[in-house]
Amino acid sequence: MATDIRGNFKGMKGHTKYNIGYEVWFMHDNSVKSARIIKIEAVIEKDMNGGAFVQNTWYNLYNYLSPYIECRLFPTKEELLKSL
Repeated sequence: MATDIRGNFKGMKGHTKYNIGYEVWFMHDNSVKSARIIKIEAVIEKDMNGGAFVQNTWYNLYNYLSPYIECRLFPTKEELLKSL
């Protein structure tokens, strides 16, 4: 949800590709891994016209300290392997 300059919430609805609890596939230390999403963080920015947009979406994964950006995650192992 976006905030305006005064900190009040606007009615912007955002959608993420994955939800908390989903299992996703990714590369870690040159190996194929999977993990469940435990937290989602979105970077929301204002544009010049006063609107808001999602700049980046980061996913925290179970047993991994660093978050992963959405474009590095895949819903299946097969889709990850096709991307390589």
